[in-house]
Amino acid sequence: MYKSVVLPAVLDQIVSCHDAIAQEYLADCVAQVFPDDFQLATLDEFLAMCSQLVRGVNLKTILVSVLDRLTRYADLSEANAADVRLANTFQTFRKHLPTVLSTQRSTLSVADRISVFTSLMRLTLKAEPGSLGQVDDVLGFAVQAAREGFTVPVNEQAGTTSGTLAG
Repeated sequence: MYKSVVLPAVLDQIVSCHDAIAQEYLADCVAQVFPDDFQLATLDEFLAMCSQLVRGVNLKTILVSVLDRLTRYADLSEANAADVRLANTFQTFRKHLPTVLSTQRSTLSVADRISVFTSLMRLTLKAEPGSLGQVDDVLGFAVQAAREGFTVPVNEQAGTTSGTLAG
Protein backbone atom coordinates (compact mmCIF):
# COMPACT_ATOMS: atom_id res chain seq x y z
CA MET A 1 0.00 0.00 0.00
CA TYR A 2 2.85 2.39 0.81
CA LYS A 3 4.57 1.94 -2.56
CA SER A 4 1.42 1.99 -4.68
CA VAL A 5 -0.79 4.52 -2.88
CA VAL A 6 0.84 6.52 -0.09
CA LEU A 7 4.25 7.37 -1.54
CA PRO A 8 3.04 8.37 -5.04
CA ALA A 9 0.52 10.77 -3.49
CA VAL A 10 3.12 12.27 -1.15
CA LEU A 11 5.75 12.62 -3.89
CA ASP A 12 3.18 14.23 -6.20
CA GLN A 13 2.37 16.81 -3.51
CA ILE A 14 6.07 17.55 -3.00
CA VAL A 15 6.73 18.09 -6.70
CA SER A 16 3.56 20.11 -7.34
CA CYS A 17 4.09 22.67 -4.58
CA HIS A 18 6.95 24.39 -6.53
CA ASP A 19 8.34 26.02 -3.38
CA ALA A 20 12.00 25.21 -2.68
CA ILE A 21 11.72 25.43 1.10
CA ALA A 22 8.58 23.29 1.24
CA GLN A 23 9.98 20.74 -1.20
CA GLU A 24 13.22 20.41 0.76
CA TYR A 25 11.41 20.02 4.08
CA LEU A 26 8.88 17.50 2.77
CA ALA A 27 11.45 15.42 0.87
CA ASP A 28 13.63 15.29 3.97
CA CYS A 29 10.60 14.20 6.02
CA VAL A 30 9.99 11.32 3.62
CA ALA A 31 13.66 10.39 3.86
CA GLN A 32 13.59 10.41 7.67
CA VAL A 33 10.14 9.20 8.66
CA PHE A 34 9.46 5.99 6.77
CA PRO A 35 11.18 2.72 7.77
CA ASP A 36 14.44 1.61 6.17
CA ASP A 37 12.86 -1.28 4.29
CA PHE A 38 10.34 1.15 2.79
CA GLN A 39 13.22 3.39 1.70
CA LEU A 40 14.94 0.49 -0.02
CA ALA A 41 11.75 -0.62 -1.78
CA THR A 42 10.95 2.86 -3.09
CA LEU A 43 14.39 4.39 -3.64
CA ASP A 44 13.88 4.53 -7.41
CA GLU A 45 10.68 6.56 -7.05
CA PHE A 46 12.18 8.85 -4.41
CA LEU A 47 15.27 9.65 -6.49
CA ALA A 48 13.15 10.21 -9.60
CA MET A 49 11.16 12.74 -7.58
CA CYS A 50 14.39 14.47 -6.53
CA SER A 51 15.19 15.21 -10.18
CA GLN A 52 11.87 17.10 -10.44
CA LEU A 53 12.47 19.48 -7.54
CA VAL A 54 12.83 23.18 -8.25
CA ARG A 55 16.20 24.90 -8.27
CA GLY A 56 17.24 26.03 -4.84
CA VAL A 57 16.31 22.85 -2.99
CA ASN A 58 19.31 21.70 -0.97
CA LEU A 59 19.60 18.26 -2.51
CA LYS A 60 22.85 17.61 -0.68
CA THR A 61 20.98 17.48 2.63
CA ILE A 62 18.32 15.15 1.27
CA LEU A 63 20.66 12.78 -0.58
CA VAL A 64 23.25 12.60 2.20
CA SER A 65 20.44 11.96 4.68
CA VAL A 66 19.13 8.99 2.65
CA LEU A 67 22.60 7.61 1.94
CA ASP A 68 23.76 7.90 5.55
CA ARG A 69 20.54 6.33 6.79
CA LEU A 70 20.96 3.35 4.47
CA THR A 71 24.61 3.05 5.53
CA ARG A 72 23.58 2.88 9.19
CA TYR A 73 20.95 0.28 8.28
CA ALA A 74 23.51 -1.84 6.42
CA ASP A 75 25.90 -1.51 9.37
CA LEU A 76 23.42 -3.03 11.82
CA SER A 77 23.74 -6.58 10.48
CA GLU A 78 24.90 -8.66 7.56
CA ALA A 79 21.24 -9.39 6.78
CA ASN A 80 20.58 -5.65 6.41
CA ALA A 81 23.67 -5.25 4.22
CA ALA A 82 22.31 -8.09 2.08
CA ASP A 83 18.97 -6.24 1.84
CA VAL A 84 20.80 -3.16 0.56
CA ARG A 85 22.63 -5.28 -2.03
CA LEU A 86 19.45 -7.12 -3.10
CA ALA A 87 17.63 -3.82 -3.54
CA ASN A 88 20.30 -2.80 -6.08
CA THR A 89 20.79 0.37 -4.10
CA PHE A 90 24.09 1.33 -5.72
CA GLN A 91 22.70 0.82 -9.22
CA THR A 92 19.66 2.91 -8.36
CA PHE A 93 21.83 5.79 -7.17
CA ARG A 94 24.11 5.33 -10.18
CA LYS A 95 21.08 5.60 -12.46
CA HIS A 96 19.59 8.71 -10.84
CA LEU A 97 22.46 10.78 -9.44
CA PRO A 98 23.68 12.27 -12.74
CA THR A 99 20.18 13.57 -13.53
CA VAL A 100 19.43 14.68 -9.99
CA LEU A 101 22.70 16.55 -9.63
CA SER A 102 22.56 18.13 -13.08
CA THR A 103 19.13 19.63 -12.37
CA GLN A 104 20.66 21.47 -9.40
CA ARG A 105 24.13 22.09 -10.85
CA SER A 106 23.95 25.87 -10.46
CA THR A 107 22.94 25.64 -6.79
CA LEU A 108 25.10 22.71 -5.67
CA SER A 109 28.69 23.56 -4.92
CA VAL A 110 31.48 21.17 -5.76
CA ALA A 111 31.83 20.52 -2.02
CA ASP A 112 28.12 19.61 -1.84
CA ARG A 113 28.45 17.18 -4.74
CA ILE A 114 31.59 15.65 -3.23
CA SER A 115 29.70 15.23 0.07
CA VAL A 116 27.03 13.24 -1.76
CA PHE A 117 29.67 11.04 -3.37
CA THR A 118 31.42 10.58 -0.02
CA SER A 119 28.18 9.28 1.48
CA LEU A 120 27.65 7.02 -1.54
CA MET A 121 31.18 5.69 -1.07
CA ARG A 122 30.48 4.93 2.61
CA LEU A 123 27.32 3.03 1.67
CA THR A 124 29.14 1.12 -1.06
CA LEU A 125 31.99 0.14 1.24
CA LYS A 126 29.60 -0.92 3.98
CA ALA A 127 27.07 -2.86 1.90
CA GLU A 128 29.38 -4.19 -0.82
CA PRO A 129 32.94 -4.01 0.50
CA GLY A 130 34.45 -6.18 -2.24
CA SER A 131 32.97 -4.24 -5.15
CA LEU A 132 35.93 -2.29 -6.51
CA GLY A 133 34.03 -1.50 -9.71
CA GLN A 134 31.48 0.45 -7.71
CA VAL A 135 34.25 2.26 -5.83
CA ASP A 136 35.75 3.21 -9.20
CA ASP A 137 32.34 4.48 -10.37
CA VAL A 138 31.96 6.71 -7.30
CA LEU A 139 35.46 8.10 -7.74
CA GLY A 140 34.70 8.73 -11.42
CA PHE A 141 31.53 10.62 -10.49
CA ALA A 142 33.50 12.72 -8.01
CA VAL A 143 36.17 13.59 -10.58
CA GLN A 144 33.50 14.54 -13.11
CA ALA A 145 31.70 16.70 -10.52
CA ALA A 146 34.93 18.48 -9.68
CA ARG A 147 35.72 19.11 -13.35
CA GLU A 148 32.27 20.50 -14.01
CA GLY A 149 32.34 22.67 -10.92
CA PHE A 150 35.60 24.51 -11.44
CA THR A 151 34.98 26.90 -14.28
CA VAL A 152 37.15 29.74 -15.47
CA PRO A 153 35.24 33.02 -15.75
CA VAL A 154 34.79 34.70 -19.12
CA ASN A 155 37.40 37.35 -19.92
CA GLU A 156 35.77 39.38 -22.66
CA GLN A 157 38.69 41.78 -23.06
CA ALA A 158 41.12 38.95 -23.79
CA GLY A 159 38.56 37.22 -26.01
CA THR A 160 38.63 33.97 -24.06
CA THR A 161 35.64 31.92 -23.10
CA SER A 162 34.63 29.97 -20.07
CA GLY A 163 35.99 26.45 -19.67
CA THR A 164 36.96 23.93 -17.06
CA LEU A 165 40.24 24.03 -15.25
CA ALA A 166 40.69 20.34 -15.85
CA GLY A 167 40.52 20.79 -19.58
